[in-house]
Amino acid sequence: MAIALGLFLPLVWLLLTVVKLFFWIPIQNFEQLFHWPLLWLILGASLLSWLLSGDRPR
Repeated sequence: MAIALGLFLPLVWLLLTVVKLFFWIPIQNFEQLFHWPLLWLILGASLLSWLLSGDRPR
């Protein structure tokens, strides 16, 4: 679980950076991110694809 989080958190950070660069939305504080539906949509989709793609017991 810790390894999965360690891999997932940098991806989230990278995703945030890319989204910020693309849309250039001024983010004053971190709480503003939680009211941002697009972010949750992207995070949900990436988490779902990550869960579906791997880490299944063989």
